[in-house]
Amino acid sequence: MDENSNDFSEAVDKCFNMYNPRLKIDKLLFLADRGVNRTESLSVACRLTKLGDSTNLLRRVRSKYNMESDADDSLWLMNVFRRADERFSRAKSTYESSCFSQETINLEGKRKLYSKLGQLHYYSGDLGKAFENHLQELAHCTMVNQRIDSNMKLILVSLKRGKLDDVPKWVNENRTQYGPLESIVAAKVACAHALSHMGLGEYKTAALEFLDVDCVALGDTFDQVILPHDVATYGGLCALATYDRSEIQQRVFENDHAWLGLAPEVRKIIKEAAMLCVEYLQTIKKTLLLDMYVYQHVEWLLCQIREKALLEYAQPFASLRMCTMASQFRSSVPDLEEELMALIKKNKLEACIDSQTKVLYKNAHFQPKK
Repeated sequence: MDENSNDFSEAVDKCFNMYNPRLKIDKLLFLADRGVNRTESLSVACRLTKLGDSTNLLRRVRSKYNMESDADDSLWLMNVFRRADERFSRAKSTYESSCFSQETINLEGKRKLYSKLGQLHYYSGDLGKAFENHLQELAHCTMVNQRIDSNMKLILVSLKRGKLDDVPKWVNENRTQYGPLESIVAAKVACAHALSHMGLGEYKTAALEFLDVDCVALGDTFDQVILPHDVATYGGLCALATYDRSEIQQRVFENDHAWLGLAPEVRKIIKEAAMLCVEYLQTIKKTLLLDMYVYQHVEWLLCQIREKALLEYAQPFASLRMCTMASQFRSSVPDLEEELMALIKKNKLEACIDSQTKVLYKNAHFQPKK
């Protein structure tokens, strides 16, 4: 490994240190797909993969990115298969002793077997088989806490597979059939539901769910998926894009929400004046575009936040010189005029523009188009 690879590896350890190893790998592969330090990202991802037992994951990475095998791959695979055989034998032995001691099928024995098999497939990287086994585990549960645990496994695997439409089913089952949930479980459920809503473009509902997360209870207990800092970042963006200023004041500040201490940059974004908020968001946009959960939504979210900022800025004035407003929003007058015209056409801004003097006039007698 050359000096640049060492530097990148150290940077990854520093930036991703708080995350579960599997999530670190997912983030590195995402960076590789985005063309960010591709060679180094893949190299570190493979190194981290070989600290565990995910043979399918390593095989897929090598194949997808046309990477040659390392010299120690064969030895690593041999040791992984040996450990997997030992674990499977132990699981099978436990199942057989509990199921057939009296020649009757024991539900608890089957549940434990499917649970173990699901975990083995998950850590080997076969998420499809992991999901199937956890479904079987759920079918053999006899106690509420077992069903809650099985549902959480199905939520985790669904998120990892990108099956966001599946997540609400398991979330709702835990909430409606087995509530009230323990604080840690409730926090994980809220995170999962929020991520599924954000992934599906339901940003206002996502903001509400992120606000519902007890970040103190969450801690690092869901580090395979998300950490409190991420909750604050995603929640803050979704709230800014979909809530008006009074809702943000009521839901975030009056409740002294834990977000405010977990992500200082989000606190800055939410508390700043409209145009400063937009300016600061542009400085972190590049980082947001490299986040595996939010990158697909950044453009829409920032566009909505900018629209709200423009409307908030214009709200107190009867008229505005666009050159002044353009300066505040780091824009040219023609570009700003185009943005404002779009808001007027959408009936979001009750105003008209004098294109000769470049002045925006608020229209008290404005009638929205039917």
